[in-house]
Amino acid sequence: MNRENLLNTAYTMDEIAGYITGIYFKLSNVKVSTLKTEKLEHELTELIELVVDEIYKLNQIIRTLSTDTAKSIELAQETQKIEREIDTKYRILSIKAMNKISDTKELLLVKDIIEGIEEMADKCQEVSDSFILLALSL
Repeated sequence: MNRENLLNTAYTMDEIAGYITGIYFKLSNVKVSTLKTEKLEHELTELIELVVDEIYKLNQIIRTLSTDTAKSIELAQETQKIEREIDTKYRILSIKAMNKISDTKELLLVKDIIEGIEEMADKCQEVSDSFILLALSL
């Protein structure tokens, strides 16, 4: 893995932070009543918890990279499983939101939140893949 790949990985990690900020902003503008009355709160919380788990796994990968590359690769594979689960929940939650939320503004915000979480999970997967390459090169 060369220096350019490491820089791209760092930039991708920075994009993840940008997604967090964007999701927070949109989430703070959604009416709580929309999430509660449409019973989306629980599923959205699960989706957020999954992406937080994925980010935590990235943290663990970074910590084990210099000491145990095999463990790093194993953790990276776990992030792939989490990302697949996020994709499944993303699809289900997107359809549910479109069917249940009638207010256009609220629907757009919730849809953007769900998509932002899924895109952030994809970025985490990109970083995880880069860490696999790095672990293999050590």
